[in-house]
Amino acid sequence: MQTLITKMTRKLRDAMTCRTYHGGSAFMGKDVHARAGGTWRVVRGTFVAVVTMVLGLVVSVVNSQAGTQTYNSAGTFSWTAPAGVTSVTVEAWGGGGAGGERSSNGVGGGGGGGAYARSTVAITPGNSYQVVVGAAGVSGASPTNGGNSTFNTTTVVAEGGKSVPQNSATGGSGGLAANSTGTVKYNGGNGYTTPGTNGGGGGSSAGTGSAGTSASGSAGAAAVSGGGPGGAGATSNNSSGSAPASGPGGGGGGGRRDWSGTQSGGAGWAGSVVLTWVDCTPAGSITINAGQSVNGNPYSASSLISSQSGVNTIE
Repeated sequence: MQTLITKMTRKLRDAMTCRTYHGGSAFMGKDVHARAGGTWRVVRGTFVAVVTMVLGLVVSVVNSQAGTQTYNSAGTFSWTAPAGVTSVTVEAWGGGGAGGERSSNGVGGGGGGGAYARSTVAITPGNSYQVVVGAAGVSGASPTNGGNSTFNTTTVVAEGGKSVPQNSATGGSGGLAANSTGTVKYNGGNGYTTPGTNGGGGGSSAGTGSAGTSASGSAGAAAVSGGGPGGAGATSNNSSGSAPASGPGGGGGGGRRDWSGTQSGGAGWAGSVVLTWVDCTPAGSITINAGQSVNGNPYSASSLISSQSGVNTIE
């Protein structure tokens, strides 16, 4: 029993940010904030009931105040931190590069996919922070690369994929983790360097848990979890490459010219920025002592053990 108490108090003491512990419904599904060492921590349901009964902690019952803001369109935006929010988790995907355009006979390589970066960032409630979503790369005589996606200019950065120069069959490289900023970073996939008669496929963007896939032919690279696919290279006479079917951040396919016209490479897909936060401000407090029932339900150490579940269980 003493070991169990030690582990519970260590969890509450050592946690540096709000964490939600999933358990039963002692507080009718509301979030419960336990105060230990002068710091508020989030727990839920049966877990808090048992902790407070064993340790006699002061707790605060509040409704969950979580929020998410998603930016999928290229451009510059301003996000204001809500009251009570002191940290935000930022996820960013760079824009995808464009496939190669052909103004002379031949085929174009595929564009590179955007990188992914993620960090939890300390913020000040009421302050405004700049969010930039990287633009899709565009083919041409002077192609533009996929744009970087950023939060607070340099705090979180996901590099965009490279576009293919005009009349080049060499695929564009994916955005690099080494050129990005974040606690978690992954490379975007490379576009295909095509040796044949069809345009190269675009690389996929990086995902939330892995690097993007590099294209291996005219087909666009398949998306990894949390990322976007690449666009297909041209396979018909005198035709343009394709943009990806969805986002975020995949590279476009290369064009194909057989005897006439200028055949464009497919544009990449714009990047994305997703912000997620939780308001940990308590809204009042009560004290639950050892042996006391909550909502008419007595709890014990055995009920704590049986109720452990969810993302952050006690170890």
